[in-house]
This record gives sequence, C-alpha cells and structure tokens, in this order.
Amino acid sequence: MRKLAVVIALVLLLAVASFANYQDVDPDHWAYESVMNVTNAGLFEGYPDGTFKGNQAMTRYEYAMVVNRFLRYVDSADSRLEELIYAHVGTGVPANIAEFEGKLNAQAQEILALKRRVTDLEVTTKLLGQSIAKQATSVAALEKEIVDLAFSATVAFDQIDANIARLDMIEDRIEDVKADFESTKGNYDELISTTALDVYRLSRGKADKTTVDALAARLATLETELDDITFTIFDFMDANTDLTFSRIRDLEDQIAMLESSINGVRADLDDNMDIIFDFMDANTDLTFSRIHELEESIAAIEGEFEELDAKIESNTDFLYRKISIVDEDNKKAIDSLNASVGSLDDGLRTVRRDLTDLSVTVKMLGQASSVHNTRIADNRADLNVLRLDMEELADLTYDLSDEVTGLSKLTYMMLDVFTEELEELDAKKADKED
Repeated sequence: MRKLAVVIALVLLLAVASFANYQDVDPDHWAYESVMNVTNAGLFEGYPDGTFKGNQAMTRYEYAMVVNRFLRYVDSADSRLEELIYAHVGTGVPANIAEFEGKLNAQAQEILALKRRVTDLEVTTKLLGQSIAKQATSVAALEKEIVDLAFSATVAFDQIDANIARLDMIEDRIEDVKADFESTKGNYDELISTTALDVYRLSRGKADKTTVDALAARLATLETELDDITFTIFDFMDANTDLTFSRIRDLEDQIAMLESSINGVRADLDDNMDIIFDFMDANTDLTFSRIHELEESIAAIEGEFEELDAKIESNTDFLYRKISIVDEDNKKAIDSLNASVGSLDDGLRTVRRDLTDLSVTVKMLGQASSVHNTRIADNRADLNVLRLDMEELADLTYDLSDEVTGLSKLTYMMLDVFTEELEELDAKKADKED
C-alpha cells in the first residue's frame, strides 16, 4: 500500500485536476477516495449518464485508454522536469560557466602570447649562443696563432742567443789571432832588430856575403809569412763580420715581423673581444628586459588566477551552504513524508510541496552544483575544467531521464496494482452474483 500511495502521489502531482462526482459512488464507500483521486487526476472518466459503474469489469479498450493516459502523464512529467531544471539550472550555472569560459579563453590567449614570447626569447638566446660560440672559436684560433708566434719567437730568440754565443767565440778567436799576431809582430820586430844588428855587425865586421844572404833570405821569408798571416786574419775577420751582421739583420727582420704579427693578432683579438662584449651586453640587457616583462605578465596572470580562485571559493561556499539548506529541507520533507504515509491527503500535500519543489529540482541542482564544485576543486589547475563540468551536467540530465524512466516503471507498477484491485473487484462481484 505504501508503494501504491507513492505512485498515486507522483501521478497526482503531474495531473491536471478535473473534479467530478458520480451518482453511483457513495461518499461512504470504501473506494470513494481512490475513485475520486484517479478521476480528478484524469486517469478515469465516468459514463455519459454520470455513473462510475465500479462493479463493472474493465475491458481491454478501457485498459488501453488508462495506460495511454499514464504514458501522456509520463511525457508531461518529462517536459515539466526539463522546464524546472532549466529554470533553476539553465539560467544560473550556464551563465557562470560562460563567464568562466570567457576568462579562461582570455587567459589561454595570454598564455599563448607568453609562449610565443618565450619561443622568441629561446630563438634569440640560441642565436646569441651560436654567435658566442663562433666568437669563442675565433678567439681560440687567435690564441693558437699567438701560441705559434710565441713559439716561433722563442725559436728565433734561441737562434739569436746561439749566434751571440758564436760571435763571442769568433771574438775570442779574433783575440787569439790578435795575440798571435802581436807575438809574431814582436818576433818580427825582434828579428828586424837582430837582423839590423847583424847587418850592422856585418858591415862593421865585414862578415862574409854568405851569411848576409842567408839572413836576407830569412828576413824575406819572415816578411812573406807575416803578410800571409796578416791577410788571413783580415780576410777571416771580414768574412765572419759580414756573415755575423747579415745574420743579425735577418734575425732583426724576423723579430720585427713577429712583433708586427703579434701586434696585429692582439689588435684583432681586442676588436673581437670588444664586439663580443658589446653584443653580450646588448643581448643580456634585452634578455633581462624580456624576462622582467614575462615575470610581470606571469604575476598578472597569477593575480587573475587568485581572483578567480577567490570567486570559485566564494561560489563554492555559497553552494555548500545552499546544499546544506537543501539537505536539511530534504530531511524534513522525508521525515514529514514518512510520518504522513497513513494519510493520503497529507501525503499528497507533502509530496506536492517537498518532493516537487525540493526532492526533484533542488536536489538535482544540489547534485549538479556539488559535482561542479568537486570538479573545480579537483581540477583547478586544468584549463578545461568548466567544459568537463558541462559534460557532467549533461550526465546529470541523463540521470534525470533515468529517474523519469523509474517514474514510468512506478507508473506501470501502479497499473499492475490497479489491475490486481480490479481483478479482486471482479472476483468479488462474481462471488456476489453467484
């Protein structure tokens, strides 16, 4: 009976009342209230003569007519539920969703712009790195050239030192030759003196001609040897002096060339280093400027996200409070419904007031808001959270369709109950006729 009462209550909530009285139904009859309820709900109609004929068996045509009316009531319930849901959900949540989507789209555009700027900065940084690497390669090549020149200079200086040592040896040899020359000259002078003395003595002592000739020949030989030694010394000195000066000039020219090359390399290195440092300074300033702009943009986005989070939290708190109120009202409505099941009129008023206004509309709105807020809380970092909430809201609409399907099942259950009661009435009628 309790199931039957709930089914009747749901049907009467969706029906349009059309009050009627039957001549053959006594108000004191045990089924009077049920007859009037189904009649006022539009499920049954009396005969043209104003009678109900409750003891008459239901034909298949009449049964088909009742079932058809139930199906119409189900369709009407679907339409009314959709209207109620749209009235409470369609005007509020979609507006908020559209607002959030607009903000998210704006944020997405800003993020795309930031990504493009970051990409440009990465390209600039990459080009800067390539340029620095190229300059570093040039610097390395210059450094290698400097090392090679330094090595060449070291070799040249070693050659200079070797030539200087050789000059020292030549000078020592010249000094030795000079000493030999001086010794030979001394011997020559001594010989001249001796010869002169001998000549004098000969002239004085009238020595023999053979001795004089021998001395004269010896003197001529000594003079020849002295001339040869003198020429040899001067030739050696001239040859070695010219060779030494030539080598010194060559070394000086090589040193001058090395110094010129080193100075040129240093100048190129200084120019390249100035270009590198100027380029690095310019790009560093540009990089820091872009980084500062990116930081400001990110800070602005974070501020907007914080504002959006604050609004979401505010809406969440409001919805939670509303849901708590709705839950409290639902509990009261359920308690009232359970307490008034025994009285059909009280049950109808309770169902009409609580079930229609709260159990269906507010409960579904609360479920949609709860799911929506849960999605926002769990996926706050996801930019597509509101689209997912819309899909969840669509799922809730399908859930409503499932509940309407359940209502249809209850309707069929009611038909089964009515059929059973009619069969019982037919059986009682047959018993009375027997």
